Amino acid sequence: MSHAIPNAFFRPILRSNNGSAVAIPKGDGKIHLTGDTGKAKLLCQSCEARLNEDFDKPLVDCLRELDRQILKTGFSACISFSHDRLARCIASVLWRGCISTAEMYRDVKLTASDEHKLFQLMIGNDEDALRQSSVGLLRLYDPTPGGFSQDVVSNLVFRMSAYEVRAHDKPNISHYALDMCVQGFLVHLFIPKLPYKQARQPRYLKRGGRVVHAPPTNILCYPPLMEMMVTGLAKTQTGQITPAVKR
Repeated sequence: MSHAIPNAFFRPILRSNNGSAVAIPKGDGKIHLTGDTGKAKLLCQSCEARLNEDFDKPLVDCLRELDRQILKTGFSACISFSHDRLARCIASVLWRGCISTAEMYRDVKLTASDEHKLFQLMIGNDEDALRQSSVGLLRLYDPTPGGFSQDVVSNLVFRMSAYEVRAHDKPNISHYALDMCVQGFLVHLFIPKLPYKQARQPRYLKRGGRVVHAPPTNILCYPPLMEMMVTGLAKTQTGQITPAVKR
């Protein structure tokens, strides 16, 4: 029974709420408490141990340390970590999400060809990861008065999304993109890599880079989270919420 998004990102949320998190169903269903963290039969024991050691632990350590520095010093915070290794860690999590049968990842589907490209990023060398892909890292923030504080944002974990991207000036060229939100960070991965003009923006990891920084981005400008919040408000106003959540 394996996780795609590492279980370590869920533990603080569950620990602070007596072992449960608040789930807001996308379609039918009430807002409810759940302990589901996206486990499914996915890997053999040796592969599970290897991916945990090679990818999950470094990813969790990196994002938690960057999160701590942001809470301490603000959005200018930086930490030292290999961009190439971070890209492979992210690819590993996203690949597992694409092949997982867990309910949390039911909408994350790629073609066999694209899934293979993502797999190759994971099993390849660090130095090749950002030759084949572009990986963006942003920190969510809420600018509205009385909105989510950064310590609340740190506990945001949001399911993965998969979609196709086409450039306005080159409609014949497409990229597939995957994104997820963990530890309050919005992560994007694009294959093939984006054009240089776009990939040189501060949000994207750079080949050979060692300084990790997550520029802030307005939480209200991320459509999946906005959809979730609107859905949650609508369900609350119409009484589609279990007594346990109300308490």
